[in-house]
Amino acid sequence: RRKTSLGAPAAYAIVNGSRKGNGMLYAVLRSKIHRARVTEAKLHYQGSLSLDQDLMDAADLREHDWVQITSMANGARWQTYVMAAERGSGTVRANGAAARHFAPGDEVIILAFGYADERERAALEPKLVFVDVKNRPQPSTGGTPQQVEQPL
Repeated sequence: RRKTSLGAPAAYAIVNGSRKGNGMLYAVLRSKIHRARVTEAKLHYQGSLSLDQDLMDAADLREHDWVQITSMANGARWQTYVMAAERGSGTVRANGAAARHFAPGDEVIILAFGYADERERAALEPKLVFVDVKNRPQPSTGGTPQQVEQPL
């Protein structure tokens, strides 16, 4: 196994950020799907997150990419991988144990991460995907989204 300058396995150094000098990798946000609505929750299914292929394309996601889902309803955070659902279906389906945390109708934020060296990190501009009520990607207007205050 490859070792870092500190003697730790390279994977450990990457995850824990303990690598010093050139070659350090940073965990970074690659893309975000903002306020999609969960359409289904299937408890008795192998764990994953099924996403409409249009959403995956807009967020530059591929099958089996690692993502984090955050619930606007209850604050739950779940890490899993992505599986493609039918293009144009608007599907955002929580599968397996995730179905205990994400219910149909819940608004979620889906975050995809990756690793980048210092040069890549400086140039990185994460893809931000905004959706309508049917989970269809909307044209980007640039900047940050308008915050909508809703009662709890």
